[in-house]
Amino acid sequence: MVITASWLTGFIIGLWLENLDRNIGVGLGLFCYYSVYALVSNMPFSSFTLALAAVGSGVTGLWAGRFFIFVLHQYKQVDRIFFHENNGFWVVIVMFFLGFTLLGRPFVFWAPMTQQAQARSAKAIP
Repeated sequence: MVITASWLTGFIIGLWLENLDRNIGVGLGLFCYYSVYALVSNMPFSSFTLALAAVGSGVTGLWAGRFFIFVLHQYKQVDRIFFHENNGFWVVIVMFFLGFTLLGRPFVFWAPMTQQAQARSAKAIP
């Protein structure tokens, strides 16, 4: 629950950050993801894990909030944005479940970098 609340807090703050662009947002997200990954891999039962994961989740949510504002100008209707966002969420949940089940930890390590490279090549993202 703490991680979800932290991400939502970052998302709400990201709604108001006008100078956050794609490279900074995605870069911060990747940095936080791999920092938490390294922490959990090396010190799985550390008392700092939850606190640092919450901070990392909040920073990762910044770009999600900024992206929502960018897409709002394209779709013009909030219900369409939520429809596509929810579909993307379910696709990623299934993809990560299958990837982790079939490939294990290497999938968890490489999937964010692969997705980030794909997102950087997309023309529609600012």
